[in-house]
Amino acid sequence: GENCRRNVKRAKTKMKKQFIQQRFYDPCNDIAIPSPSSVSAMIYHQQKIRCHELDKPLCVHCAIGDILRDLILRYNGARHYADIAFTSQALAELTAAVATMLGLVQKSSPNAEPNNISRLPTSCVIASLLDASTALFHFLISPSSLNLELTVENEGDREEHNCLDEGQLLEIGMKDALIQCSIQLLYSPNYCIVSSVSSFLAIGFAYSDRNRLQHLIAQVFQSLEKQITKSWDIFPCYDIIAILSRISVSFASSITASLIGTLDATHNKQTCKDQTKVGALKLIALVAQSQPKAVCKYIDILIKVSKTTNFDEQSYSQLCAIFCSCRCYLLLLHGICSSIHRRQTDEVIQSISSGWLLFKLMKHAFCTTNFDIAQDILGKQLLRTMSSSSKSYLWYTILSKIAQAELALSEGGSTYIPGALSSLDSAINILQSLAALASCSIMFQYELLCQRKDFLSLCLSLRGMCAEMKLTNLEGDHHTRTRKHQSNLADCFFLLASNYAKLNKKYGAIQCRQTRASIRTMYSVCRFMGSAIQQIFCEASKSPHSKFCSDQMGQVLKGNTGNILYKLMSKLNKELIERIADSTPKFRAEAMSEIMEVLFKFPMPFPRGFFSFKSLPKIQIEINASDERSNQSESSDVEVQVGSPFVLVASGILPEQFFKKSHISFSQIVAYRSFTYDGPVMRDGDNEDTSNNATIDESCQELSVPNDAIERDEEFPSELLPAYNHIDVKGMPVMGSKFSIPVSCEPLLQEGYYYLEVSLFVRDLCGEEYLIPIDDDYEGIMILCK
Repeated sequence: GENCRRNVKRAKTKMKKQFIQQRFYDPCNDIAIPSPSSVSAMIYHQQKIRCHELDKPLCVHCAIGDILRDLILRYNGARHYADIAFTSQALAELTAAVATMLGLVQKSSPNAEPNNISRLPTSCVIASLLDASTALFHFLISPSSLNLELTVENEGDREEHNCLDEGQLLEIGMKDALIQCSIQLLYSPNYCIVSSVSSFLAIGFAYSDRNRLQHLIAQVFQSLEKQITKSWDIFPCYDIIAILSRISVSFASSITASLIGTLDATHNKQTCKDQTKVGALKLIALVAQSQPKAVCKYIDILIKVSKTTNFDEQSYSQLCAIFCSCRCYLLLLHGICSSIHRRQTDEVIQSISSGWLLFKLMKHAFCTTNFDIAQDILGKQLLRTMSSSSKSYLWYTILSKIAQAELALSEGGSTYIPGALSSLDSAINILQSLAALASCSIMFQYELLCQRKDFLSLCLSLRGMCAEMKLTNLEGDHHTRTRKHQSNLADCFFLLASNYAKLNKKYGAIQCRQTRASIRTMYSVCRFMGSAIQQIFCEASKSPHSKFCSDQMGQVLKGNTGNILYKLMSKLNKELIERIADSTPKFRAEAMSEIMEVLFKFPMPFPRGFFSFKSLPKIQIEINASDERSNQSESSDVEVQVGSPFVLVASGILPEQFFKKSHISFSQIVAYRSFTYDGPVMRDGDNEDTSNNATIDESCQELSVPNDAIERDEEFPSELLPAYNHIDVKGMPVMGSKFSIPVSCEPLLQEGYYYLEVSLFVRDLCGEEYLIPIDDDYEGIMILCK
C-alpha cells in the first residue's frame, strides 16, 4: 500500500530500491494529476514540502484533504470559541463521507491485492478525510461534553437530561458513528490509512467518556490483535495503543498478556526472527510507559524470557526500557523497588555495546526518574569509553552531575539539598562552557537548571523555617522577622511558578508534549508549595503573586492529572493541610517538613526536551500607522493627537522553518502591546533642567507599565495567510506565511513620548499561547503624543 501520504522518513529508506526497480509513488492512477503550479496557491504549505521531499507529482486527493483540514483549523482557531453550527455540520458531512468510503472498500473483492484496494477508492481520499476528522475533533471538546453523563438514575432526570442536551446527544451519536467506521478501517493493509485511523482514534478516545466507549475499545483490541499477527511492525498504530493503554487498564493488561504470551511461545523457536522479538518488546515498552501497572504483573515472565532467549541489542534496549518504566511505577507506588529488578536491569545494560542505544536508554532513565540507572550508564560506559570529543565529554559530564543531584534528593530528601545545589552549580558552569565550544542554543537548558536550583534553594530555606518553628512552637507576631520570611517564602514559590509558566510559553512551541507536561508539573508543585506555606505558617495572608502566576498559565494548563504526583498533592491537600489549621505550630511545622520530604521521594519527571539543542527562527516584524489621524514625524516613528484613539498595524512573515520545527498545530497569531512613558515633549524655550517635567499625572501613570510587563487585558488575533514566497522587511525573499495584525490603542491623555512594544504569540488548537521570537533588530516604536 505505498502512496504519497506515507511517512516521509520511512519513504526515504526505500527510495534506492524503488529507483533500481524503476518504481515511483503513483497511488492515483484513476485521475489526471495536474502540475504542482496549478494548485500550489491553494494547498496547505506542508503538502508542498512533502511532495518536494518525495520528488513526485502533487496528489489532488491529498491537496483537497489538506485544504479541508486547513479550512477547519483557520475557521475555528481554538476550541474555546469554535463555531458550534460549523463543527456540527462538518461532523455530519465527514461521518457520511467516511461511511461511504468504508462501504466501497467492503464491496471490493476480499482477494484483491493491496494496491487495488488502495485505489477503490484511493487510499489518499480515506486518509485525507480521517486527517480532517482529527482536526475537527479538537474543536468538539468542551466542558459540557466532557462532563456529559449518559446514565441517569430515574426517569425524571432522564427527561430533563434529554431536553437540555439533545444537541449534544446528537453530536455524540455522530462522533460514535465516525469512530466505529474508523475502527473497521484498522484492518486495511494500507500503511497511510492505518496511520490516519490511529491518529484519529487517539484524539477521539482521549476526550470521550470512557464508560460509553468500552465496547469500542474491545473492537480496537480485536483489530490490533489481527494487525500484530500479520506484522510486528505496526508503527502507525502506536498512537492509539498509547492512548488506550493510558485510559484503560484492562486494555493495557489484555494487549500485554497477548504480546508476552506470543513472545513466550516463540522464544524457543529458531525461526523467530529478531525483528519479531524487537517488535513485541517495543509494543510492551510502549504500554509500560503509558500504563506500567499493567506490565508490572508480567515482569517476572519477562525476566525469565530474557534469560532463556538470545536477544540482539535492540531487543535488550527495549527490555531495559520496560524495566525502567516498571521500576518507576513500583517506586512511586510502594516507595521501594525490588533489588532483583535492579540487578536484572544491570545485566541487560551490560549486554549492550552500542553508544547510541546506551544514550537513548540513559535518556529514558532520566524521563522515568531512574536516576541511579542513568548515573551508572554515564559513569561506567558513556563517560569512560563513548566520549568521542571534548563536546560529548562535557555533555555527558553535565548529565552526570544532574543525575547525581536528583539521585541524592530522591534517596536522602532535604538533607542532601546542599550537595545537590553544588552539583547543579557545576552542571550550569559546564553548560556555559559547552555553549561557547559548540555554538548552540542552550537557553532552555540553562533556564531550566537555574529554576530547578531556585526551587531547591527555597526548599532549603523552608527546611530552616520549619526547624525554627518546631523549636520555638511559636507562629511569630506580625511585623517580625519570622512572619516576614514566611510571607516572602510563599511569594517566592508563586513567583517561581510564574517563571515556569513563562518558560513554557517561551519554548513550548518547539518542545514535545512530554516536555510541556513536565514543565506544567513543576509549575503545579511550586504553586502547591506556596499554597501550603500560606495555610500552615501562621495563616499568612494570600500573596498577590498567587493570582498572577495562575493567570500566567491560564485555565488550560493544569498539567497531566493522571500523574501520580498530582494525585499525591491532591491527597495531601485534602487529608492533611486542610485539617491542621487549628493545630499547634510545632505540629504544623512537622507536617510541612514531612510534605517536603514526600515530594522529594517522588521525583518529578525530567523533560525529554532537555536532551536536544534547538531553537525557533526569529522573525522580523514591522509596525506602521494605519489611521489618518496618525502620521510620521522626525523625532518619532508615529505621531498622534492627545485624546484620539489610533490603530497600528504589526505585519511580518512566519518562515517555513517555524512550521517545520514546531511541535504544535496552530493557525492564529496573537499580538499583545505594552506602553512605556519615555519623557515629555521638549519645545523651544524650555529649560534644560527637565526634572520637573519628567513627572506625569495620575492618568498617565495608570497607562504606563514596566518594560518587562505585557498588557494582557486585550488581545489582537490574526489569521495566517497561505504559504508563499514573500519579501521580508530587509528586502530578502523568504518562504512563509504572512500576517497583518491591527493593534487598537486607547487615547493617550497627556503629551509626551511613549515607547510601544508588541509581543507575538502563536495560539494552538487548545487555546495555549507560545511566544514567537522576534529579531534582535526590532526595538519597538516611539510614539509622539501632542
